Amino acid sequence: MPFRILWLALALLAALSARASAEGLSLDAAVARALSADPAAPSYQQRIERLRLAARLAGAPDSLRARISAVFGEADEEANQLAQSFPLGGQPGLRRNAALHELEAAVAELEARRLEVAHQAARSYLNAQSAAVAADLARREVAALEAILDITRRRFEVGEVPRSQVVRATRERVAGAREVLASEAAEAGARASLALALGTSDLPPIPPLSPPAPPDTPLETLVADALARRPDLATARAEVEVLRGQAGLARAERSPEVELSLYQGKLVGLPRDQGARVSLQWPLLDWGRARAAAAAADARTAEASARLAVLERTARLEVGDALAQWRRLHHERGLLEREEAVAAAELVEMLERGYADGLVTMLEVIEARHVLRDVRREEASLAAREAQAALDLQRALGRVPGEPFGGNP
Repeated sequence: MPFRILWLALALLAALSARASAEGLSLDAAVARALSADPAAPSYQQRIERLRLAARLAGAPDSLRARISAVFGEADEEANQLAQSFPLGGQPGLRRNAALHELEAAVAELEARRLEVAHQAARSYLNAQSAAVAADLARREVAALEAILDITRRRFEVGEVPRSQVVRATRERVAGAREVLASEAAEAGARASLALALGTSDLPPIPPLSPPAPPDTPLETLVADALARRPDLATARAEVEVLRGQAGLARAERSPEVELSLYQGKLVGLPRDQGARVSLQWPLLDWGRARAAAAAADARTAEASARLAVLERTARLEVGDALAQWRRLHHERGLLEREEAVAAAELVEMLERGYADGLVTMLEVIEARHVLRDVRREEASLAAREAQAALDLQRALGRVPGEPFGGNP
């Protein structure tokens, strides 16, 4: 009877705890807090705004040039003039495209920073959840050991068991109490780390750890999602385009340009030689400098393209590994919950009833409780590893923690 009351009390306590924590700090809220508290975000935003302005102006024509000369003697057409050149090699468009791709790279770098901050917060959140589970298991174990110690003392008082069993039950209870202190200290440390990651000193309760089931989305679909979404790949692609634009600009250095100019021989006095002129200019001999610059830019472009190919291959492997790990851990935890945990709990309940009735020894009860404790710890470890595998897959996909799978990139 005492053990039945204990089990009912523990179940009620767990239900009340789950209900109280249901309105606690969710993973989405934790990630949002971490992102809002990131001190580096403003600098990324400022860089993006500057690059956006640069991209708007990058395609503008070359500067309008003015020349004013103090002439002593006869003035020529070059003395005072306004001139505007128009390159025929497409340089303004190439500069604008390069600036736009540089802007894309900056935006992708900001997204990569957001993902890094979000996943750091998610890891701290998961650590706090895991520490809370360990502390709860330790407290529940101590509550059961206290019940065993109470029954052992009462049986000792009526002469049913020797004093050595009271000592053994006391030692087990003390060891459990030490485990509670250690687990609660670890929980406090994990919560402090989470509060630091979120930039807050007021940390609400955290809901219990409950890993989601892995998605049934085909691997090919997830890989395509990762290739389209990941910010590191977007940055690498933008860098390739920037370098390709630089190679185009290097080749365009040898292209001709048209110059329109207005001139006046003297600004004051007579005679005044005035007029307009259209000129076609091109570099006659640059001693191979433009060709060398284009070759160097092509080499950098090829190197960046190779890095992009490696990153894409790595992304595919990361998605496949994370998905396989998540599915494997989910299957292992399901087997443990359905078979070992149920069997161990039923054995402990049976032996505790038998011990209260004097049918089994305390050593049998303690041994069974150790088995149940180890099973529950393994179950909690698998749950934490499964939740971490879910985070690993979301990171491999370029997704914020907690974001549902299957969304549009």
